Amino acid sequence: MIRLVVLGLSACIYCSLGHAFTKSIQNQIKTLDKRHGVKFNYKRRTRSFGKRIHGGRILRKTLSSSDAPRLKLMLNMIQEEFEKYPENFFNTFRIKEITLVKGLAVKSDIFQKKVHNRYLVPDVMSRGSRLYISIYESDFCEFEDCKDSSKLVKEDYIRDTLHHEIFHLMDPVLNKAYPRDSIWEEFNIEHSYNCETKTLSDFSSTSGESVSVGERIVSDRVGLKINPEDCEKAQDEHYHGKVSSIPGFLTAYSTTAVEEDKAELFMFLMNKEKFETLIFKIYDDEIIYNKAKYLMDSIFEKFPKFSWRHLELTHGRL
Repeated sequence: MIRLVVLGLSACIYCSLGHAFTKSIQNQIKTLDKRHGVKFNYKRRTRSFGKRIHGGRILRKTLSSSDAPRLKLMLNMIQEEFEKYPENFFNTFRIKEITLVKGLAVKSDIFQKKVHNRYLVPDVMSRGSRLYISIYESDFCEFEDCKDSSKLVKEDYIRDTLHHEIFHLMDPVLNKAYPRDSIWEEFNIEHSYNCETKTLSDFSSTSGESVSVGERIVSDRVGLKINPEDCEKAQDEHYHGKVSSIPGFLTAYSTTAVEEDKAELFMFLMNKEKFETLIFKIYDDEIIYNKAKYLMDSIFEKFPKFSWRHLELTHGRL
């Protein structure tokens, strides 16, 4: 008999769903593990106050037998998206684990005591990174309002965000100065990022104000004073997938920070429809061309199988 404890699912799953359904989940996980070298984790966790990360703590709940149908749907989605990556890609970038949970949220530093629902949370570690994924849409709602069903995220958003967050796990391997990247910033001619992720050293501020690590704060880089509302507006428009009108940026969310700009471009590389948009933008916008070439060259240097030809084959262009 298969020991379901490794999945964090109780043995009662046999009663409600049957052996065949459970076996299907097990086989799917083995296939994903073998092809991509990523451990899918469902270990039972009882602590309500979760793992410490940059800027806060991850809160999550363990899956139970009643979650198995939704777990299966999520695994199907992940498997489809992971097929876009070459074998052993994730090992190169030290992405070791995908942890599927429910009730996923990040609690900001203790002084703010704010809890934000999240669909995915990247956890960058030196020995290997982890990506937390919630299996339910209701765990992430616009404006933290889960009562209005119209504000639940859509499947396309989940798929896109998966690639976006995967890049956040890749970025520290590609860029030793992460999250800073002076080469990338030089591509931008006039725009200053609306908000930036500050590292611990950035908080030795001359203002004397106490700012918690990981909080997004307004940037006055290159002498431009940015309205805090612009930062919030760009993050809100990211949810709606609004394309940016600013030259050199693909989405409104791209304008918020260097690392988000990169992750949004990578997301366009991995989405078939957005890939077509990116190709058009590359020919029309020199800044986006330079960014796309820089990003692809950086990835190719680490993992040569991830080439422009690979993407065109993946998206059915060849």
